Order: sequence, then C-alpha cells, then structure tokens
Amino acid sequence: FEHHEEKLKELKEDYELIYSKTYQLGLELSQKRYEVAQNIISLVDTQIKDLYLTHAKFDINFTKLDTISKSGIDKIDFLVSMNPGQPLRSISKVASGGEISRLMLGLKVVFTILSGISTIVFDEVDTGVSGKVALAVGEKMNSLGNENQVLCITHLAQVASFANNHYHVSKFVENNETYTKVTLLNEDEHVIEVAKLISGNEVSEASILASKELIGNK
Repeated sequence: FEHHEEKLKELKEDYELIYSKTYQLGLELSQKRYEVAQNIISLVDTQIKDLYLTHAKFDINFTKLDTISKSGIDKIDFLVSMNPGQPLRSISKVASGGEISRLMLGLKVVFTILSGISTIVFDEVDTGVSGKVALAVGEKMNSLGNENQVLCITHLAQVASFANNHYHVSKFVENNETYTKVTLLNEDEHVIEVAKLISGNEVSEASILASKELIGNK
C-alpha cells in the first residue's frame, strides 16, 4: 500500500514495453500475411477460371485494427467481383449459390496445395451448377485426387462419373430405428447409379448409354 504509486508506474512501463514489442510482431506478421495473400490471389484466380468463373476477380483486403487482437493487428476479408463492372465486395454479400460453390472449391484446392492436406471432403460443393460447369467441377476434383484422397458427396452424374470408387449411401428403417448403409459399388453398379442420377430411379437404356459415355470419357 505504501509503494502502490511506484508499483503502478512500474507495471505501466512494463505494459507499454510489452505492447510495443507485441505491436512490432503484429506488423511483421501483417507484412508476411500480405506477401502470402498475393500468391493466394494469383492461385485462386487460376483455379476459378478453370471453373468457368471467367470474369470473376478475387482479392484479399487488409484493414489495420485500432488495437491488438489475439490474431494480430489485421482484419482480413475475402473479396470477389463475379461480373464486369461490379465492385469487389465481401464474398458473403455477392456470390450466388452456384458461384459460391465454385469459388469455395477453388479456395479449397489452393489451401490444400499450400497446407499439404492429404484428405479433402467435399459436401455437395457442386450445388447450383450443371452441364459443362458440373464437368469442370468433376475434373477439378479428379485432378486434386491425383495427389490427395478426395471424398465427395454429390447428386450430379457429371461429378459422380469421375469416381475411382463409388459408394452409395442409403437409409432404411428396421424395428423403428433408422440406419445408414454405405455400399461400395462394382463397375456395373457404378454405371447404374450414375444412370439414376441422369434419369431418376427409372433407368432406361438411353440413361445407361449416357452413363457409360460419361464414365468412359474420364
């Protein structure tokens, strides 16, 4: 109690010294983040062009905080413009379902490459796409699967046709309990399930031929 003024002064000096050192580390971290961000921007732009987001532009925005947070001195936001003439805005505010699916696929491919992740799970990342875009999504995941283990949940024939191993997931009820069944399909079953995705449960000769064509072109 007798020396509280001196103690407070000492603690304040310690605080200011530690804050100064921490802020300097924050500046160094910010600079490294900025350098890495430029590489990420370039890689993402390449990936999304492959997914028919021809006019999309991707950027990473840095905003300096007024104080130090547990993650540094930056507030970082991923920005995107999907069409010519549109300003860059936060991803959450501008992208449609199909566009955000492809953008997230592009981001995941880039971060997988950079971080050395060996297993990637895509849960209906093809939502909102069809036709040649669906094929491009399948090709992108197939390419990623050359170096990594890729698990993909899909309802698109174009994407399912790329599978090296096709599992069919179904539910059934037994004794008032619901169960999930996962079955590894053989080659013929793979063709039939892809055909079902094309035409529904009523598999026709035409859908079988279309399924074989899709699978055979991979």
